[in-house]
Amino acid sequence: MNENTTQEQDTPWKEIIETLFPQFMRFFFPEAHAGIDWSRTPVFLDKELQQVVRGAATGRRFVDKLVKVWQSGGQEAWVLVHIEVQSQRERAFPKRMFVYHNRLFDRYARPVASFVVLADDSENWRPREYRHELWGTRTIFEFVTVKLLDFRSRWEELEKSKNPFAMVVMSHLKAHATTKDRRGRLRWKLTLAKMLLDRGYRDRQADHLFRFMDYVLALPEEMEVEFDREVIRFAEEGKVTYLSRFERRAMERGVQQGHQKGMQQGLKKGLKEGLEQGKTEGEIAAARAAVVDVLESRFNRVPVRLSSQLNRIADAERLRYLVRQAATAATVKDFERQLTS
Repeated sequence: MNENTTQEQDTPWKEIIETLFPQFMRFFFPEAHAGIDWSRTPVFLDKELQQVVRGAATGRRFVDKLVKVWQSGGQEAWVLVHIEVQSQRERAFPKRMFVYHNRLFDRYARPVASFVVLADDSENWRPREYRHELWGTRTIFEFVTVKLLDFRSRWEELEKSKNPFAMVVMSHLKAHATTKDRRGRLRWKLTLAKMLLDRGYRDRQADHLFRFMDYVLALPEEMEVEFDREVIRFAEEGKVTYLSRFERRAMERGVQQGHQKGMQQGLKKGLKEGLEQGKTEGEIAAARAAVVDVLESRFNRVPVRLSSQLNRIADAERLRYLVRQAATAATVKDFERQLTS
């Protein structure tokens, strides 16, 4: 991918990792996911990370994240999770991971777990460690990696997965595969959009997934119009309730007739207000996702009625309380009693 594409993809990767962090860890790094106490809300330390690694950044990548989490098993000590989504092959990358790890440990004096998502298109580039040796003194630093290209042979598994990051990976893979095929990209974008709607994700999850899809599977304007029309038709035929995103975009492009200018002004105003509320909404969405993830981890599924009730809660403090209840409830019914109390 070129530099412009990489820059465009930076924002959706940051957004979707932070909003759906428990699902991200479960999908890519299940062992670490099992070791985190999800009853305590993770804390993202983006500003702190930039201060620590300032002057050490090299190469192009999508995103880096530093997250403060607590270990499961009754351990009170918090630890750090450092995440890199690397967009292209970089010779100095293992050394940079080593430098970041050392600086973070030096700053916080806490254990640091380093995880890398390799989102490049180089089949054979698979960095996993940094080594340095001098006169018998040896340094070996290993980090955990996943290669998105490897999921090409696991497409059927992705199609069956209910984890939202399966949609993220499929979108990424088809973006790579259709770089020079716009018509093919439109077909795949429609296929993935319909799949997403069929899976019945909650509105907030669906919105973030569609935002990611829009960035990585970007199309010329006329094809975006065709895409929106087809998705609206599919959603209406299937009686899908999540349609506002496409109706809004259709209005913006003039697909629907009416007081277009007035609607656009209203949308701009709404966008401004939305940006001001974005931080709070992000916290609420992350807390709500943590509740669902804890319930799914413990009881395998979340009844639709509980999801609907959680979607109506817009109090971050209340949701954080419910995360703790989800982690300690003996049964789903016990949790539901706390939810409705």
